[in-house]
Amino acid sequence: MLFRSSGNQEELAKAEADLRLVFNDSNDRNEKEMSLYRIIQVEMNKGEYEKAEKSCNQYLDRDGLNFAQHAPQVGMMLALSYEKRGMINDALSMYLKLWSAQMGLISVSAPAMEAWMKLSWERNLASAGEGGKADRQGAYEGGWAFIDLTQRFYDKMSPSDQELWKKVKALVDEYEKFPGIKSMAQIKAEKEAAR
Repeated sequence: MLFRSSGNQEELAKAEADLRLVFNDSNDRNEKEMSLYRIIQVEMNKGEYEKAEKSCNQYLDRDGLNFAQHAPQVGMMLALSYEKRGMINDALSMYLKLWSAQMGLISVSAPAMEAWMKLSWERNLASAGEGGKADRQGAYEGGWAFIDLTQRFYDKMSPSDQELWKKVKALVDEYEKFPGIKSMAQIKAEKEAAR
């Protein structure tokens, strides 16, 4: 979990005010970065998703502060802020960006992949034309590719990362059994037959 949903609103407001003082007054770059990261966590805990989006964008702005230490985690909170507000296309785009750019960071890429698969599956749009994939087929194939690309590192993953990876694997297995989904075995067989 990237942030904890604990503390009452009064405690969270006090924490945010203290962190804002540090962020605004500190001359230490690391201190500023950590305080902004914690501010985003507090805003998420408070359910202030629009405010959190602004803070996430401030953190991730390469032309502004150019912070990077917690960029993958901030990206996850940005995607979740979109999801919580029903901005599904923005959430899907951000989750996609995260799992494709952070593939080796399983603590981020696996939850991003899982969220991307579930949102795509729920959105359930038909294919966007010739050669395009319907959301559900795309969710299955994207998850399958993720598992295929990362399984060779499974034994080197921490136990917590292994659990996150297994959630994606379980979703791939579940989706593969769904009527209308073409399995990777079927796709490969069709490609072989077309040669």
